[in-house]
Amino acid sequence: MANIKIDSQRCKGCCLCVAECPLGNIRMSEIFNKAGHHYAEIIDKDKCTGCALCCQMCPDMAIRIGPNPQRPGNIKEATQSKKTPVASRVGGKLKR
Repeated sequence: MANIKIDSQRCKGCCLCVAECPLGNIRMSEIFNKAGHHYAEIIDKDKCTGCALCCQMCPDMAIRIGPNPQRPGNIKEATQSKKTPVASRVGGKLKR
C-alpha cells in the first residue's frame, strides 16, 4: 500500500495517469471539480504499489506519493533511482 494523494481540484482530467497505471487502479470520477473537470481517483489504495508512474505523467502535479509508514524507506527516493534522463530516452546526448 502506498501513501497516494490526488488533488481533485488541481486535476484537469487529462487521463494520462489512468493510462499509465500498470494495475489499472486509477479511474476518472463521475463527479466534477470546481473547474468543471472529471478528476482522477484511486480505486483501491491498498493495491497501489507506489511505482509513481502516475505522478511522473501528471502535467498538473495533482498526484503525490509520500513515504509509506508501514514500509521502511521512502518511495520517492526509490523511484528517483529508476528515472532515465530524457535525452537518453529519445536518443540525444547527455551533458556531463
